[in-house]
Amino acid sequence: MAQRIIVDPITRIEGHLRIEVEIDSSNVITDAWSSITLWRGIETILKGRDPRDAGLMVQRFCGVCTYSHYEASILACEDAFGVRPPANARLVRNLISECLHIIRPCPRVYSPAYICLFLKVYLRVACYACRKISR
Repeated sequence: MAQRIIVDPITRIEGHLRIEVEIDSSNVITDAWSSITLWRGIETILKGRDPRDAGLMVQRFCGVCTYSHYEASILACEDAFGVRPPANARLVRNLISECLHIIRPCPRVYSPAYICLFLKVYLRVACYACRKISR
């Protein structure tokens, strides 16, 4: 018999999240669902506006995950218009996203000077990697 575990709300993030997991008799996850229970109205605010403004507008809705909102809106616009970005664009997006995952906890641990140095080095490595891949 499958068991369903519900965690609602998960409040350690910006906004609220509900997670439901279905587990079989041998404690293996067979299915999972997530839903955001806080409605911000981002779609309503963007309705009727120029799609090119979406990324810049939505990144200001949250002070924690600005790039995540930006990237999600750009992906939605690309999907709506049937645009497929080049491989290098996807690589740069992934590098920026991962850089932010590394940097987010740093202000609590490291000084701003260390963070700036890390970003400079990381971005140089990322640019070098993109040049190597594109050749």
